[in-house]
Amino acid sequence: MRRLITVIVLLFVFGSATNLHASRVEWSVGDGNNGHFYEPVALTQAITWIDARDAAVAAGGYLCTITSVEENKFVFDLVKDLPEMWRDENGATGPWLGGYQENKDSEPAGGWRWVTDEDWGYTNWSPGQPDNMANVEDWLHFHGTQYPYQWNDVGYYLDLPHSYIVEYVPEPATILLLGLGGLSLLRRRKM
Repeated sequence: MRRLITVIVLLFVFGSATNLHASRVEWSVGDGNNGHFYEPVALTQAITWIDARDAAVAAGGYLCTITSVEENKFVFDLVKDLPEMWRDENGATGPWLGGYQENKDSEPAGGWRWVTDEDWGYTNWSPGQPDNMANVEDWLHFHGTQYPYQWNDVGYYLDLPHSYIVEYVPEPATILLLGLGGLSLLRRRKM
């Protein structure tokens, strides 16, 4: 019931501003791909990282986490040609991702985490980033189309993104419905 209320509130707050510009796209299992689905969400107004995180959870997913070069390229390629995913015509501020800085004692590059608690082993910071400008930059986003595939840290001021990327993990029943690939995955789990 609480989740339903959260979804209704988020739809009321963001409903008129939310405009999905792409449907969920699967990063098909194989060659190290994870079989997760990714959905770019563009808004007509700025959104904080916390509000984007909460909206992603209310939609049944989480802010996108990136743990490899291949995943970073796949996710960036989903949004790079969608101008509505970038804050301005120069593509300077891109969508929120699921990284945040929890430990302020290790500024600027330490203490970063994924919302899923996956390993923070892979990074792809833009040159000079993270820089923790004004000592408030604790959230991760794609830096912009002028820095293809690269990340930036940003805080609660000025150039907040107007977009975010939701990642969804299919339920085991969904994997089964996807076909034999799902069957073989379930068989491996039982062994």
